[in-house]
Amino acid sequence: MDILKLIQSGESETLEFKSAFGKEVIITLAAFANTKGGKVIMGIDDAGRPTGIDIGPETEQRYLNEMGDFLMVGVSTTPTKTPTKTPIKTPTKKVAGLTSLERKIFHEIKKDNAITFNRIATALSISRYTVVEYVNKLKIKGVIKRQGGSRAGYWEILISDDESE
Repeated sequence: MDILKLIQSGESETLEFKSAFGKEVIITLAAFANTKGGKVIMGIDDAGRPTGIDIGPETEQRYLNEMGDFLMVGVSTTPTKTPTKTPIKTPTKKVAGLTSLERKIFHEIKKDNAITFNRIATALSISRYTVVEYVNKLKIKGVIKRQGGSRAGYWEILISDDESE
C-alpha cells in the first residue's frame, strides 16, 4: 500500500501518525511489537496533515540510540514477561481472571472510554510504559479493543463488568 493511501485511511489500531520523533513514537513501536504489529508515519499530524521532519546524515543513528536508551530504562525499571498471544475471545465468553492491575486499568477505561494512557498512569500512580503493556494484555485477552486513532478514538469494552472478576 502506498503512503498516500495509508495517510488517507487515517489512524487506526495499527496505524499512528506522529509529527515528530520522541518517546511517544518509541512507546507506539513497542506496543505494535507486542501485538499484531503496525505502522508509524512520522511527519504527519493526527488529522493527516503533513508537518514534515528534519532528516540529516545522523538522524537514523540518533533515533536508534534514543530507542535503545529508552527501552533499556524501561526494561530495567519495569520487569516484564514476554506477552503470550492468545486468540481474541468473543464478548459472550468469560475471560479467565484478570490480574489486579488489569482490573484497575479495565475499570479506568470503563469509567472513561476516551481515556489516555497518560491519564490512566496518573490515576493509578504507575508508568505510562506499564499502562501500554497491560492495555496490550487486555487487548490480547479480548477484553477491550481500540476504535479509531489515539487522539479521536475510544476504547470498546468487549466483556461485561462481572466477567472481569
